[in-house]
Amino acid sequence: MSVDKKKTDKEAMKAQEKIVNGFKELRAQQQDILSDLSLLEGDMRELWGVIKVMKTLPSERKVLRVVGDISLETTVEQDLKKKHLEFNERADAHRSLLKKLEEKAVEINDYQKEHSIRILNEDEIAELQKKNQIQFRS
Repeated sequence: MSVDKKKTDKEAMKAQEKIVNGFKELRAQQQDILSDLSLLEGDMRELWGVIKVMKTLPSERKVLRVVGDISLETTVEQDLKKKHLEFNERADAHRSLLKKLEEKAVEINDYQKEHSIRILNEDEIAELQKKNQIQFRS
């Protein structure tokens, strides 16, 4: 094999590796967004539960709200308004994350099409391993 051929093969391998790493990075970003969504949804469920309980209480009842090291005394009515505002802010953040997730999915699909990336299923991987056509790296 000539030196030029070896050099070309190495460059092709590096280019493929760069493409695969780019795809992995996009998928990692997508997973980060999903993780953020999951945390936010948990916060929203918890906050909604608090709102539901507070709605059953008399509006003039006193409540303590801890902010940092300070306890604030308000009424159920005042605190409920704040909780609704917090919930709406989180709902806006949720919509924003969903939009980001959709955009990331489109970006991943475009990247897959652009670089002709195909995700193998377990049967295809097993078949290729039997044929010794691919090697897996950690």
